Amino acid sequence: MLDIDIKEVRESLDIILKYIKQFRKRDRSFIRCTLSDFKKIRKICWKILKQLEETTKTLNIKPILDRYDKKIHKLRKRNNEYYVTPDAKNKIFKRLEIFSEEEIFEAIDNFSNDDWWMQHNSHRGIAWFFHNSDRIQLFIDMTKTKKEEETTDPAILKLKKLTENTIRKIFPVKEENKNINKDGS
Repeated sequence: MLDIDIKEVRESLDIILKYIKQFRKRDRSFIRCTLSDFKKIRKICWKILKQLEETTKTLNIKPILDRYDKKIHKLRKRNNEYYVTPDAKNKIFKRLEIFSEEEIFEAIDNFSNDDWWMQHNSHRGIAWFFHNSDRIQLFIDMTKTKKEEETTDPAILKLKKLTENTIRKIFPVKEENKNINKDGS
């Protein structure tokens, strides 16, 4: 992984630009830097910084892209790296401001474990999946309700079965009730 501290790079670039500006003011013979040259240097420095920030962010979302690729939908690759649109990347970065990486993994896992969501929405893409925070929260919460419903505790399963049988005995379903027409007759 790239071991770069963006803050240090930014501070270094600021110092370089500061000294160039100071030398330019003091003695034009010491550094022959015109205003246009200074602007070009500053533009290049900020472009380098932006590229470093983008590279660092991309490296931070790689595990999320890996999980999405394996569990939900295969992502396109270019030069052995995932190709994700800038819009999708921005949405992932926004969700990472609110949710931890583990919570996003949980959302991806829950989505992939639900047959209905996979059948009807897995083709929509990564930008759809990360569209808003409410959607991610929905997928995180999805398993909590599912786990509560699905239990493997034998005592609870026996109790559920007894309850269902008791309800059937108290409220029997008659054949004529099953075949009621729409008009109620």
